[in-house]
Amino acid sequence: MHALFKGILFGLLLAILIGPVFFALIQTSIRKGFRSGVLLSLGISLSDTLYILICYIGFTQLFEHEQFKESLAMIGGLIMFMFGISAILKPISSKADILIEPKKPGTFRYVFKGFALNAINPFVILFWVGVMSMVTVQEKLEGIHIFLFFLGTILTVFCTDISKAYVAHKLSKYLTQTFLIWMNRAVGMALVGFGCRLIYYAFEGL
Repeated sequence: MHALFKGILFGLLLAILIGPVFFALIQTSIRKGFRSGVLLSLGISLSDTLYILICYIGFTQLFEHEQFKESLAMIGGLIMFMFGISAILKPISSKADILIEPKKPGTFRYVFKGFALNAINPFVILFWVGVMSMVTVQEKLEGIHIFLFFLGTILTVFCTDISKAYVAHKLSKYLTQTFLIWMNRAVGMALVGFGCRLIYYAFEGL
């Protein structure tokens, strides 16, 4: 249960990360309703789950080797560090510049839109590689504990996305450019911290 709790905490951190997916969720919920926002969130979560499975299956046979763990820690640390720096420095675009309203309604259309919006971003799988390295190398989780960590993370992000969809009309009034920038910077600094810890582990092992 400790791994599940850690996953929930990490999911809460990811839940406040601002990006195209966040704006797509807010826009869809405002224009098409709460149900459409939930379907979009479902597609996003399915995409993340697929990438997590790919990362785990691809690395599971190599986790037993200490040298691989050290290399993974270095690579994962650098990835998370760069994501953090990017979140701190990258300006927040306006909602109108990012979002494209779907032309036709449909249940599976919104699930597919959420899945595709997340999956076509090449940095998403890199991010999950970084998280996988943090979980297996830094947190030293194995087997069922890895599953519990990511279960907590995905369910937390999904539930918070549903909450965002529900309060989208009210929340949109307070999404000023300054507020979004500082929120992204806070998350960015946290990711930089995770990255530095992984890099430190790699050097300590070497």
